[in-house]
Amino acid sequence: AGRTAESDAALLQAIEVAPDETLRAAAIFTLGVARERREDVAGAMGAFARALDLDGGGEWQVRALQRLAWHADRSRDGVTARAAWERLLALVDADAPEAAEALVGLARLDLQAGRLDEATARFEALLATEAHRAWHAEAHESLSALLLAQGEPERALEHAGAIEDEARRLRAEL
Repeated sequence: AGRTAESDAALLQAIEVAPDETLRAAAIFTLGVARERREDVAGAMGAFARALDLDGGGEWQVRALQRLAWHADRSRDGVTARAAWERLLALVDADAPEAAEALVGLARLDLQAGRLDEATARFEALLATEAHRAWHAEAHESLSALLLAQGEPERALEHAGAIEDEARRLRAEL
């Protein structure tokens, strides 16, 4: 326990004295991962949440936000998950892999909250980006179910057909 406390104290100090946001984000990420390894999910989330307020933490900030969102999703903390995914989305390019994951995460949260129009818009944004092709089958499947529930069977069928097209494309790539 003594080494754990010393390690946390050293990382907290590094966060406070870091000369720039990138190094601060790296220390935040390291602290969060150390707490994850100790199975301290709440502590890890607390560490990763510090990345929400950084400006310019680069890849380390993105990684910390990603892990915060993952833990928040698993903990059913939609408020924190939404904050993490939204902040991450604001930091990365639209065609970055992390953007696709954030769009899917936000769309799922929108569905849970009954915000069907927002969920639809996020899945459609995902489909509009060729770089997110790996997520297209899931987006088509989600949109098919969502549009069917909204009383739009024709559009739902279009997306259901696209699921098969995506499956054929993936099989051809294997």
